[in-house]
Amino acid sequence: MKLDEFMGTVTPAKRRSKLTPHLADMLKLREQGYTLAQVCDFLARNGVTTSPSNVASYLHRGMARVQHAPAPDSTGVDGGAEGATPSTAAVAATKPPDPPSGQFEYGSHDPRRIDEVLRKPPDMAALVKQGRAAARDKRSP
Repeated sequence: MKLDEFMGTVTPAKRRSKLTPHLADMLKLREQGYTLAQVCDFLARNGVTTSPSNVASYLHRGMARVQHAPAPDSTGVDGGAEGATPSTAAVAATKPPDPPSGQFEYGSHDPRRIDEVLRKPPDMAALVKQGRAAARDKRSP
């Protein structure tokens, strides 16, 4: 059997993420200020169930691939292949956008909101007040 015959009859076994077809959409949503939880909601509406941490790590890997991709040739032609990797400008956003102020369908305890919590610096004065109040509550009978 010739190589061409083999390649024509057997498809290669590639490990491909279920997020790959949605990479451009996810990047556009993040560029527009959508949270990771909202990106997960978009994916769920398109039949892909995942978590914000999976989306974050996938986008991080996608940015690494784009940043290490070879530069376009000197003619400025990028090949124009459909489904090509997005431009570095599209993925180079390093600071995540601020989350919207609206509530999610799960209320205030939505586990998908962890990205919002992790982006905010802790309010040390409020934490000190809470600690002192807890200590007073323990001392009082």
